[in-house]
Amino acid sequence: MSGHTPGPWTATRNQHGWTITGPSPRPNDSHRWLIAKTESDEPDDAADAAMIAAAPDLLQVAEGAWHLCQSLLSYRQGATDDLIRAIAHGLEAAIGKATGPPGHAPTRDDVS
Repeated sequence: MSGHTPGPWTATRNQHGWTITGPSPRPNDSHRWLIAKTESDEPDDAADAAMIAAAPDLLQVAEGAWHLCQSLLSYRQGATDDLIRAIAHGLEAAIGKATGPPGHAPTRDDVS
């Protein structure tokens, strides 16, 4: 996956459920792009819409935390390394799920 519609995404309630939109990636285009929508009014729809709308923000924070873990592993040795590795592994899996097929998550070589 080469990318996603840039954030921020917003969730808006409509007469049939929820609509999640983001800004257009095209320069000088003020229209909102459809990310997702629900066609029902189930109890979990509001929470699902909020989670989807938060996706770009969550990805940005996860990528920053992953890079922090990699930096800590580069400079630290000891008992905390197992915890840092576990966190980094979980972040890598989540980032990979958000950015494309397996193998596309950042690797330690990506840290600059």
